[in-house]
Amino acid sequence: SPAQLTAGSSYRPIPDLLATLDFTWKFWSRYGGPFITVKVSMPEVLGTIAPAPPEVPFDDTFAIAAGAEYRFTQVPGHLFFARGGIGVEPSPVPDQTGVTNLLDGFKTILSLGGGWEMGLDGGRRIAADAHAQMHVVSGATLKKAAGSIPDEDAATPGFQTTNTGYPELSGGGSVVTFGAGVSLTY
Repeated sequence: SPAQLTAGSSYRPIPDLLATLDFTWKFWSRYGGPFITVKVSMPEVLGTIAPAPPEVPFDDTFAIAAGAEYRFTQVPGHLFFARGGIGVEPSPVPDQTGVTNLLDGFKTILSLGGGWEMGLDGGRRIAADAHAQMHVVSGATLKKAAGSIPDEDAATPGFQTTNTGYPELSGGGSVVTFGAGVSLTY
């Protein structure tokens, strides 16, 4: 991911509720892309081939995320926490009309979690936390015209290409993650 600049704030409207809000500027315009450069040297057959990776002018993005944590103290000596959040981020990928096929869409990130904390003798504390998070990427479609990518075999009638994005490529989806942790503070 690129360099980022984030500003955030938190607020307790009541003692047991913490609300947060973050704004993040992501400098995708400085990102070189997910490409590698391979240099092939076979002097007897091909000579040396070192193609430059394609240049893709990624767009900077502005992401927003909000979250909340509510603290329950129903059992003496124990704290319970309920957590949730949502974030959104537009795609940094420009239209893919040329040879590249970078497929990305608007992202929505949802999270839920919970925690428990208990005090121990000597000021120590034990805590356990768990979370689930889902990233949803909206559907996106790449459309390419025959003239926007090279004909790979001009000697054969018609347009010849092995570009998987021609004439169009669509995608979207989601990823779900889960996590848990236990900590002891002393």
